[in-house]
Amino acid sequence: MGVGVLMFGRSQAMRVFALLVGVACSIGVFLVVVTPSGDASGSRDPRGALQGRRQAPVALQLGSGRRGAVKWAIWAFRGQGPRGAVRPCIEEFDQVYRGITSGTDCGSLAPPAAEPARTEFSASLPAGKRAVRVSITVIGMTFARRVHKVRLKMNSGPDVIRTPELLSRRRAAIARVRPFRYLAFALGREACVEAITAFDARGNEVLATRPEACQPG
Repeated sequence: MGVGVLMFGRSQAMRVFALLVGVACSIGVFLVVVTPSGDASGSRDPRGALQGRRQAPVALQLGSGRRGAVKWAIWAFRGQGPRGAVRPCIEEFDQVYRGITSGTDCGSLAPPAAEPARTEFSASLPAGKRAVRVSITVIGMTFARRVHKVRLKMNSGPDVIRTPELLSRRRAAIARVRPFRYLAFALGREACVEAITAFDARGNEVLATRPEACQPG
């Protein structure tokens, strides 16, 4: 999986462009820099851009992939305000055919927060001319460093058990956030998360959200 870094301004179009670049470059290491004014000039000089515009949010790619007609990418960046370093945001872009959908959530890390910042996307789409459909569910979540295992209760099918990845200190410094753990992955079925349970390194339960019925979409 590649490592992506994006410095963006106010232009939503440039962030959509970042999705397309990120998915296209899902193998290898790449850097995309967009100035706060929305001007992409100078994007080939990442060192100068990072040094000259330290106040602009820098987004780190946590994961990306493709399944059928869906290309997806999940990013994280510093939240707003003086506590933005410990209230990171997670953002998901999904390209379905020629359309783009996105979702963003920000907040304190869980635990002690009652639940993680999260994004979800699911779809079931035709695959070519055959009467076959390809299903996908994309999930992104942020957790405190003490979380070492997460169990997701889905509305259908088996539970999903994952070990969240730890954002390195180097990447955290680039985005000016505290290191945190995260999930950024896709399932090959259409589903949604009804409840989240997290465990520490010793297997102790440290987070349990109340089950809530959901519908994929």
